[in-house]
Amino acid sequence: MEKQLRALLTGFFTETNTYVAEGTIASFTRTPGDDILNQNRGVNSTLGAYINYCEEHDVEMVNGASYLGNPAGLLKNEDYQTMKADIMDGAKKAGPIDLLMLYFHGAACVDGVADPELDITNGLKEILGDDITILALAMDLHGKCSDELNKTVDLLSSVHMYPHIDYYNRATELMSYLPKVLDGSIKVTRHVEFLPLIFGPTTTMNGIGAGILSKLTEINARPDIMDISYMHGFPYADHKFTGGYIMVTTDNDMALAKKEAVAFGEWIWAQREELNTPQMTTEQAVQAVIQELQTTEDYKPRPQIDLDRLATDEAYQDKLAEEAIDTSFGFVPDWTKKPIVVNDTADNPGGGTGGADTHVLRKFLEANIERSAFIGITDPVVAKQAQEAGVGSIIKVSLGGTPVSGIELDGEPIVAKAYVKQISDGRVTNRIVVAGTRWDVGISATLIIGGMTITVTTSAWQSFDNSLALNGGIDPRDYKLVIVKSSAHFRAYYTPIADKIFTADGPGGTTTIVTNFTPKNLRGPVYPWDPSTKYPG
Repeated sequence: MEKQLRALLTGFFTETNTYVAEGTIASFTRTPGDDILNQNRGVNSTLGAYINYCEEHDVEMVNGASYLGNPAGLLKNEDYQTMKADIMDGAKKAGPIDLLMLYFHGAACVDGVADPELDITNGLKEILGDDITILALAMDLHGKCSDELNKTVDLLSSVHMYPHIDYYNRATELMSYLPKVLDGSIKVTRHVEFLPLIFGPTTTMNGIGAGILSKLTEINARPDIMDISYMHGFPYADHKFTGGYIMVTTDNDMALAKKEAVAFGEWIWAQREELNTPQMTTEQAVQAVIQELQTTEDYKPRPQIDLDRLATDEAYQDKLAEEAIDTSFGFVPDWTKKPIVVNDTADNPGGGTGGADTHVLRKFLEANIERSAFIGITDPVVAKQAQEAGVGSIIKVSLGGTPVSGIELDGEPIVAKAYVKQISDGRVTNRIVVAGTRWDVGISATLIIGGMTITVTTSAWQSFDNSLALNGGIDPRDYKLVIVKSSAHFRAYYTPIADKIFTADGPGGTTTIVTNFTPKNLRGPVYPWDPSTKYPG
């Protein structure tokens, strides 16, 4: 009778933006080992895929603590060491282990630790021994893969899609080879090619990103290629690993792995200028929305709101408060028409920003577009203020901006009187991207300022789908205009229901204009920061 394999499941999943406020352990959710199965079985995630494989192949699972971090700034070393010690403690208690199944994002940065994913992997390997087989599958395509991590991990891959709706499938694909890897009939041979190129968030649902996805899918279907992964890299991290990574895995054919990785790199490199094409400015996005609405029969232009006057004119505040009370009764939606959707990409909490940036909100409030909704600005003070005042109250708010985040880029707060429409506990469940994953964004308030409905959260969180809107009592399909804070994940839900999608870019911490940042710790020239960069070198 064959020995039953034992697998340790554990993870450290976070993304670090080194240009925003410092990250701490407070941004992480710890899942105890005993809860990993209950919370991840059936979830569209890497952990969900690991669990399914183990259950189908009669692998005994030992679950260590897993840490999931809301993207934030450079993580404090002492907080990282606390979490690492907890993960190591789980390995010490695990007993003999055959498979180490790691749940990594790949873009973690820690003060004083150059490569946290490698650091954790090496620490676990030191405890568990050299004979274990290590998996780090379906890492994020905004991650990194150092040469040392490549040498340490047996099976390694990243997702292909953005929105990342393929965590489960991508992890499952490479695990199909695992039995033959374990019995020695497959010799995993992988080349990782560094590409000195970076660009802003690029969806794979359309445009140039869709072409990249199509190319990856084509290569991945070849029988001589076990896997090809392309990590776009994370443009908001300043360290020596910043750039792209092409990972090609074969069965004992390094020459082929390197050839295909370089060929794919050259194909991407030829598109470097197009990949760095600027998005619409916020002002251009406002005009694009108005032009689209002007083509509809029921478009009613409304007088612009003067936010500077609103900040100091009590009578003007009262006038807009009266309009907010009228708006609070709702409206009869026209379900024959789809909403226009705008994504505020420069303040995407999924990229580490604080969600308090007011630039996009301010411009669309000024435009005063009928039946509009803004989903998810972060302001714990205003959320609590609304909770204490209660539903149906009129409160004077100073909403969002630099006073909330401490980040100068986030702009001036919105000063106005707002109607409190709803209070929520802030508990949501993702519906498409990592579907089934639960989040708690804290006490949330739905406010109405003039004719715009705005949801306010205690903690920063991006719109993965419509769950954040529903948390605020909003069905996006009812509105003419819906604005979300997200770069690409929102598209998985909103693309089918939207008439048009416009990206509004601005000066925030996740702007697509990566040359707004000045990295100081790169390993060498990287395009577009250095336009003279050559590839291959």
